[in-house]
Amino acid sequence: MITFSEANSKLKKLQAVTGRTVFSFDLLSGHTCPGAKDCFTKVVYDWLTDTYSLFDGPDQEFRCYAASQEQQYTGVYNKRLENWTILERMSSPNIMAAAIEAAMPSHAATIRIHSGGDFFSMSYFKAWILVAKRNPLKRFYAYTKFLPAWVKFMGIIPANLILTASRGGRYDHLIDKHGLREAKVIYDESEANGLAIDVDDSIAADPDRRNEDFCLLIHGQGQAGSDQAKIHSELTRAKRNAKLISN
Repeated sequence: MITFSEANSKLKKLQAVTGRTVFSFDLLSGHTCPGAKDCFTKVVYDWLTDTYSLFDGPDQEFRCYAASQEQQYTGVYNKRLENWTILERMSSPNIMAAAIEAAMPSHAATIRIHSGGDFFSMSYFKAWILVAKRNPLKRFYAYTKFLPAWVKFMGIIPANLILTASRGGRYDHLIDKHGLREAKVIYDESEANGLAIDVDDSIAADPDRRNEDFCLLIHGQGQAGSDQAKIHSELTRAKRNAKLISN
């Protein structure tokens, strides 16, 4: 059965800012990300040993946070796997869209498409165009590296489907060629170069800022010894110290 997820900690911040109920729809990371490069990570399940292992891509610069969640929490892995397995077997965008709509919570006002995963095919991308068109009062937004689909269907994407190109993928050249709104992952605020840093998806989900580039601070644990792992360790230590002081 296809399922949506209630807001995680980041999306709860978005709810607080916008006053709109937020849900996400997620797929299995890496496996559904045809445009991934810098962040390519996927979980590989070995049924013989009943273990979940992270596989890092050859061009990876930082580890996908969503994939790390899937390796740590098998329930998250199974839920995203089921969504993907069901949808990829469907024969048309219309059938996919109908299945997504049937599962979508009626009180959802904003939907983040893919806290985990990405648009895995042209047909699946078209399905979300149909879902957005059929639900004009709801707001849908997504980060994506599958930019060929965005470019191909640019002329028919409805106003309530807000897209952000996630730089660091196989199709980055299309960002510059077509002037796509983009988000860059940075390691420190000093790297923003005057761009806003979106900490709660309030820029990503805002239809009035759909042409504004922005930055995202890197998060997730990362590989041992990597800059990402060091930053994660420093943030964890800072949060722990702040909690001790507040107590």
